[in-house]
Amino acid sequence: MTVEDRFELRWGLTIAPGLSGGTMGWKVGAAIVLRRPGRNPLHTHIAGFCLPAPNPQHCYPSVLPENIQKTDVPVGTEIWQVEGCR
Repeated sequence: MTVEDRFELRWGLTIAPGLSGGTMGWKVGAAIVLRRPGRNPLHTHIAGFCLPAPNPQHCYPSVLPENIQKTDVPVGTEIWQVEGCR
C-alpha cells in the first residue's frame, strides 16, 4: 500500500488510503515497515483503525503510534507488513 495522504489527529497520525482488514491480515499491533522515498525504512506498528461510514472495500484509515509525525511519513511511502507478525 502506498500512502496518498496523512492527517495528524488527536489519537495519532492517520494515513490514507486505508488498509484492508480481514483477508489481508492487517490488525492492530501488526508490525510494519514504512519504506519512505529517499529515507531509511522506519519499523513501527499499526496502533489502530478509524471506522468511518460503512465501506464496501473494508479499507479503513489506519492510525500509527503517537511518536510518528506527519513529516516521518511523506506521500509515496510504502507500507509493508513484516512477515510472520500477523
